Amino acid sequence: MKIVVIDYDYPSSTNLYGNVFVHVRVKEYVKSNECLVLTMNAPADYYYEGVFVTALANEADANPLIFEFNPDVIFVHFALKGIIDKILPNLKQPVFIWVHGFEVLGWYRRLFNFSLRQILSRSYAYLIRDNIRQIWAFRKLIHKSNQLGNPNFIFVSRWMKKICEIDCAATVSHYAIIPNPINTRLFGFSRKPIEFRNKVLLIRSFASKKYATDIAIQAIRKFSKKPEFSRFEFTIVGKGRLFERQTKSIGEFGNVKLINRFLTHDEIKTMHDTHGVYLSPTRQDAQGVSMCEAMSSGLVVITSNNTAIPEFVQDGETGFLTSSINEIVEKFIELDKFPDRFLAISEKASKAIANLCSMQSVISREMDFVEKKARTSVQVST
Repeated sequence: MKIVVIDYDYPSSTNLYGNVFVHVRVKEYVKSNECLVLTMNAPADYYYEGVFVTALANEADANPLIFEFNPDVIFVHFALKGIIDKILPNLKQPVFIWVHGFEVLGWYRRLFNFSLRQILSRSYAYLIRDNIRQIWAFRKLIHKSNQLGNPNFIFVSRWMKKICEIDCAATVSHYAIIPNPINTRLFGFSRKPIEFRNKVLLIRSFASKKYATDIAIQAIRKFSKKPEFSRFEFTIVGKGRLFERQTKSIGEFGNVKLINRFLTHDEIKTMHDTHGVYLSPTRQDAQGVSMCEAMSSGLVVITSNNTAIPEFVQDGETGFLTSSINEIVEKFIELDKFPDRFLAISEKASKAIANLCSMQSVISREMDFVEKKARTSVQVST
């Protein structure tokens, strides 16, 4: 097929933490399809890991390129209002929209990311206004999909579909639930030495409170008061406005290593292979891709029992679901005390991700859905 992929934040050599979950799909698509990749986050066209990416100054610039390319299908990641208003009305092809999160979440679901002063500011009022406009545009898109069978939606988790329908006040009829793919070849299972149960890794963006890095840091501080703490090593990797402020309180510990930068995928895998536990609490996740990558590598994850996380982690079987700082500390102690359990969970976690999120499984399911729906889709009209 000829496929157009539209993504606002496609990764690049200077944007390693862009939407990598889109890029890993595209690398599979181009093996047997012709692809035009469009993004709005770069000043000029570029190549990234063998994929040519076309940079757009604004959404309207996509229309002549799509017309000239004449694709069979259009794939959209994060259908923001600009795409809904300026691109989708001009398309005759079947459209498939991946729903990942913030594009359908009501403003009130991210209150944790703002101080009271920010919430009471004029700029936050504008944020609420823009969010309402986005939700309304997406709601109209859902209604058109229900009427015409085009576009179709792909949700990365059941939780994501549920929240989309609640916040958009609309039921989605034409959809599939398929998680983001995990590169299980790169993040392949490696059997962990038993002492790795005491080697804890955290790789997170420190740009948002969404990723609960503050909770992770507080858990490490609380654990430092336990006698078992001296047997553990922690590696904290990340970058963002919160990094220095949050990690300052644990920089004094000799068994804590702080790395303030982004990592490539190969570097992340190297980190996986030298650690046994992955600390990844969260306040909100539609899947938790980095967590799933760690599980695939055989790390035992300690994460949060909220949002979509329980769809990917079975508590006590393929990882640990926690609801407080105290529970995180308890899991550190449990792993230290029961090494055999650490080894069993490590292996089960990798197998679970291979079954649920392997590249082959996800791409196969996505393309089966696309081919089935493309036969019956009609023109999108907004």
